[in-house]
Amino acid sequence: MSAPDAAALAGRRVFVTGAGGFIGRKLVERLCTLGLTQVTALSRGRLSAPAGVRVLRARLADRVRIAAALGAGDVVVHLAYDFAASEQRLLREHTAFLETCAAARVGAFVQASSIAVYDAWPGGDLNEDSPCDGGAYPYQRVKRALERGLGALGVPHTIVQPTVVYGPGSPQWTVRFLDAFRAGDVIFPDDAQGLCHAVFVDDVVTALIAAAAAPQRGRAYIISGDAPPIWRAFLEAHAAIAQAGALRLAPVPFDRPQAPAPRSPWADAAREGLVALIGRGGVDRLAHIAARARRKAGAALYPDAGEAALYRARGSCATARARAEIGYAPAVSFEEGMRRIADWDASRRRV
Repeated sequence: MSAPDAAALAGRRVFVTGAGGFIGRKLVERLCTLGLTQVTALSRGRLSAPAGVRVLRARLADRVRIAAALGAGDVVVHLAYDFAASEQRLLREHTAFLETCAAARVGAFVQASSIAVYDAWPGGDLNEDSPCDGGAYPYQRVKRALERGLGALGVPHTIVQPTVVYGPGSPQWTVRFLDAFRAGDVIFPDDAQGLCHAVFVDDVVTALIAAAAAPQRGRAYIISGDAPPIWRAFLEAHAAIAQAGALRLAPVPFDRPQAPAPRSPWADAAREGLVALIGRGGVDRLAHIAARARRKAGAALYPDAGEAALYRARGSCATARARAEIGYAPAVSFEEGMRRIADWDASRRRV
């Protein structure tokens, strides 16, 4: 974060949703190191936050409690997203939150969206003007709905669209791969030479802060790293850290996504109770333990249909607008990112 960014946020109240998640925890920590003293962290469950951070335990749809915590001119960084919730529930709760922020007349709203909102992801050559009119799966539809909702409500906002966010603690793109290699081999499509548009989590946090400090013009910004490696190199780097398992090349004939299994409202309710009891981080850790237990030693893990397509894709994504308008510049190379993951992994395994 540059000095102008810090100056723009000095003295302002910052409200972070999803503060117990992978990116949210790191954002709150960074805000504190920058000397911001009026930070509120929203979490559904228990949250261990830095000293001085106000923790608000509430759901996004709790209009009364959130309205009491927000004021005119506040900065909101909206990271919350529950991958285990139904699409209908997500839309209902996020819409309620956007309406609460609009009524409070917040001064800046940074929406953490995703590169996945674009129709041509992952195979197309993308910029912020690329079509995003479809909606093949719930995550894509919900993120698009949130982007449109901000404009419809007239909330002063900026949209940040990261690519593949990896780094220490990343459930999807780091921990899952380390766990997979430690449980056995991982099958990789033998015809895949796709580009991995990875961005280190620290660079995403920098982009979020820069977006919060910049004028809120309703603009979207793609956020990615420099010099993307191929996916095979990305997975092999994780295998080297895990020091177990191997990346096996084999035909993977998946061509289109499979229909998701229907969700049970009882499962949603049980998960919410667990989040309230042990926090989002605790639930993520339990999920990883369960995933390891389901795999026998030496078993091979195959990618699902969507990931097989991702590993084959050679599209591009432009970050020129983010560089020009909010001063974004990735600072962590792929090689440096993997060194940081190796150090973090060695540290956590010593505990």
